[in-house]
Amino acid sequence: MRFGYSAECLEHDPGSRHPESPDRLRAIRRALAKRHGVEYVEADPIDEAAAGAAHDPEYVREFREFCASGGGQWDPDTVAVEATWDAALRSAGQAVWVAEAALDGASGRETPFALGRPPGHHAVADDAMGFCFLNNAAIAAQSTIDDGRAERVAIVDWDVHHGNGTQDVFDGRGDVFYASIHERGFDAHEHDPISRMSVSTEGYGVLAARLRDLAARSDAGFGFVLEGGYGLETLSESITTVNEVFGGYEPVEPEGSVDDRAQSVIEEVRTAHGLGAK
Repeated sequence: MRFGYSAECLEHDPGSRHPESPDRLRAIRRALAKRHGVEYVEADPIDEAAAGAAHDPEYVREFREFCASGGGQWDPDTVAVEATWDAALRSAGQAVWVAEAALDGASGRETPFALGRPPGHHAVADDAMGFCFLNNAAIAAQSTIDDGRAERVAIVDWDVHHGNGTQDVFDGRGDVFYASIHERGFDAHEHDPISRMSVSTEGYGVLAARLRDLAARSDAGFGFVLEGGYGLETLSESITTVNEVFGGYEPVEPEGSVDDRAQSVIEEVRTAHGLGAK
């Protein structure tokens, strides 16, 4: 895979006890160094206007000034330093690069994956929260729509937590389909320190392969943007497994069947979208 990465994203440091640590990216890089077929791309940062296309421009200005004054606690969970502004612009720029590469037809070993931080999916249109300041995926989606390269964008969000920010940015719009699969992000790993879910490392490979195949059937561009995942070993192992899927590895499908509760939710979603029972 081709990974968007910049050392500038390491400069956002919310403190040694904060789970959203620069060590997340360092651990991923160490794990990927042991794999073949890995390429790094340092994408350009976005500018303030691009951030303001997805966010309230007044909020973006307030965030910039907050960082320029030295940062601090935006809220109890969401901490900035002076370098957070530039790191956030770079992180969003990597997401835009993913969207552009996907629309250019990147696939297989060329599939793009943005390794940016701070993450973004909790950032609503006019506020930061949940470790997030700029909504990277939302900015990338808006960019591709504004430049006419895409008429519709689908964002499939795997995470223990609902991506409330992305939903807020695109709520009521028909040109962006947002699916938040709660408790399935890289922080849903069975050994992640901040969740109680039980997704295995192999399970992330299965999820990636299924989305890859869905995108292929839909003739859609496809790429990844990093959000959560806070156990350094489990995060890095899961991402290397996803990388291997795009190098030809076929992950082992789980045995058994979908339980009744999950099947009920699937049928409710299908009905809500007019797809009928299956």
